[in-house]
Amino acid sequence: MQAIENKQTGRNDELPFTGSTAFVERFRRSAEAIQRQKTILISGESGTGKTSLAKFLCHHSSWYNKKIRAVRLDEIPDDQIEKELFGYKDGFEGRIKAADEGTLILKDVTHLPRHLQAKLLRLLEENEFERIGDASIVRVNLRTICIAGENLLQAVLENKFRKDLYYKLSALEIAIPPLRNRPEDIESIGLYYLNGTALQHRKNVDRLGPDALQALQSYDWPGNVRELKAEIEQAVSKLGPEKQILAANDLSPKVRFKLPQAEAPTCNLAEKMKLIERQMIIEAIAYNRGNKTKTAKYLGIKHRTLYEKMKTLDIPLSAYKPQI
Repeated sequence: MQAIENKQTGRNDELPFTGSTAFVERFRRSAEAIQRQKTILISGESGTGKTSLAKFLCHHSSWYNKKIRAVRLDEIPDDQIEKELFGYKDGFEGRIKAADEGTLILKDVTHLPRHLQAKLLRLLEENEFERIGDASIVRVNLRTICIAGENLLQAVLENKFRKDLYYKLSALEIAIPPLRNRPEDIESIGLYYLNGTALQHRKNVDRLGPDALQALQSYDWPGNVRELKAEIEQAVSKLGPEKQILAANDLSPKVRFKLPQAEAPTCNLAEKMKLIERQMIIEAIAYNRGNKTKTAKYLGIKHRTLYEKMKTLDIPLSAYKPQI
């Protein structure tokens, strides 16, 4: 599964699902099942292509040609979010109702105020909500795609994001890995943007030189795919019309010479998520006073799964000892 070929369209606004990493292959295998789901969470660092992936799911599924309403929550003042989403009596119908029979994309879902997270959970579970000042129930049929940064679990730990809402969303989560962990995909993604930009600027360049590819794959890409796209577009726009190969000296100094970036994190994303998951389980066990059956139900997982996670994460069965 790939985005539309840039040599034909020149479009650079879609996420190119090209490459050979485990993430790309896993997405290709599960794409059909994912696109049938009514609640999806897309997470990842800034610039990894979360919004592009959301649009891809809208345009390549049974929901194709239906309404799409995207809401960027971080651009709405906190005291206006409820009005914007749910509407109010005898007034604005709200973005949720406007997306009825289509797809609602909620960007930066961690910005949703905590008192509204219960209303979102009800919407996801029961397909209904109430407008401000109106006790009557509004029912809708829509698919909801929530987008979050890599800090969602941290928000849960800090009690800024409801655990029950997190478990509902994470039942089907697509975690997009950062580009620095996918160097083998850089060539195909780079060519995707190279072809599209060349068409837009009427340039003949259609290849990445070996030295350019090496420079691109050696760079850490803190801005991820968004930064790679900008780098390719800037380089191609400066080329002469006769040039056919993008060389290393066509790239910016920061990429050619790999200028130092911010200090790297002490652990990778997988390790960090394990630490956060371990802490969440320990807290859940304590909250349920050591009762594993209640803990599993609280976490929304099976009893057996809880024990398997405790074993994998090295959580002793005596993780909670009630005070006598």
